[in-house]
Amino acid sequence: ASLPNVRYFFNVWDLVVHGRWDYADEGILDRTHLRFFTRSSLVRTLEDEGFAVQRMQGINPTGSLKFKLANLLTLGRWADMRWLQFACVARPRGQG
Repeated sequence: ASLPNVRYFFNVWDLVVHGRWDYADEGILDRTHLRFFTRSSLVRTLEDEGFAVQRMQGINPTGSLKFKLANLLTLGRWADMRWLQFACVARPRGQG
């Protein structure tokens, strides 16, 4: 699965700094998305539904200096905000 990361730095930036949560025709806030996930909520949802996450990897990173500074100031707590999306492989628990 490949899912957009609602905790992506610029999505959070627009919400916190500009007070904006604008749906769009594509991207994280694509108006057709039914659910929004962060890395941790995706893992929790899959595990709650009986899946074991085999692999999780962030894709499409930001190289923004704003992000790097913010992540540094939070002692790395915002590391998952670097990724626009997460790709994961999960299997039903008990398999593979």
